[in-house]
Amino acid sequence: MSDKKNLWPFLLGAAVGAGITWLFASKEGKETLSNLKKKADEMKDDVNEWLDKKDMAQNNNSEKQSN
Repeated sequence: MSDKKNLWPFLLGAAVGAGITWLFASKEGKETLSNLKKKADEMKDDVNEWLDKKDMAQNNNSEKQSN
C-alpha cells in the first residue's frame, strides 16, 4: 500500500517535468527569456494589485473600528 502512495508524487512530478520541457523545448533562448519576463511582470502586477486591495481593506476596517 505504501508503495502506491509513494508512486503518485513521482508520476505527478514526471508529468509536470515533461510538460514544462515540451512547452519550452521548441523555442529559442531569447524567446523563452522574453516570455518568462512577460509572465514575471504580469505576476508582479497581480501581486501589487492584490496588496493594494489588501491595504484598502485594512484601512477600511481600521476606519470602521475607530468610529
